Amino acid sequence: MASKVLSFYPVPYYDGTSYAQIKVELRTKNDGQYVLSMQGQIGGRNGSSGQCYEEIMDTYNKAPKQKQFELLQKICAVWERWHLNDLRAGTPRQMAALRELKKSQGKIGDYDAQLKYLESRNLVEDNGYKYGSAWLFEPLPQDVLNFIQKLIGIPETQAAAANTGHISFSQGSSGMYESSLKGPNGKPLYLINKNSLTNGKSMWCVMRQGESGQYDVWVAPASSKGWDKQLHRFTTLNDARAAVNMATKK
Repeated sequence: MASKVLSFYPVPYYDGTSYAQIKVELRTKNDGQYVLSMQGQIGGRNGSSGQCYEEIMDTYNKAPKQKQFELLQKICAVWERWHLNDLRAGTPRQMAALRELKKSQGKIGDYDAQLKYLESRNLVEDNGYKYGSAWLFEPLPQDVLNFIQKLIGIPETQAAAANTGHISFSQGSSGMYESSLKGPNGKPLYLINKNSLTNGKSMWCVMRQGESGQYDVWVAPASSKGWDKQLHRFTTLNDARAAVNMATKK
């Protein structure tokens, strides 16, 4: 998981001044998909915290605009739309309808009110799914993911590796197998050995230290033309190496 706390310029707040702080967290699920979590604070003990993006924007809209204002606007828009994208009560069509309701009325009400509105749109059920019967996952769009990764400070080469779902390999002149991803110096992002599994089948293995210090290990059959990620995450280098040793035969 990678995270960052962002602070913005002070603005008038009730009878004094205050400034907004927003914490942005990006974590990776077991299947390699990303979940965004955001929370904020303004006004100290007597102010607001948690899901307070509306109060933050209301406060800053009333104050003289400074350089960070456009960035703050974009962050709050992403926050409102994509916070906890793994906890959607509805399908994309159902959630889009509720966003229209909020835009027109300023709120979506409680669960019963949401069901009543969806019923008026013939959307209580969408392709067999009843609104509110489970928590659904909604993938982050690539432009949103890129924005958040840049905001948090994940290096571009690392973000590119994490975002790529299919990577091809070719054998270089040195005999090593080179990833199709390139680093800023134009060289392959990873140089890996082609090892053999204990059952005799060939495989690829890549190990990398992540942004927060964890170790990421990917393994996949080398018989395929590309590489579909199978990510395993470990907190220590020894654990990561042990996993590699178990999967490969030196």
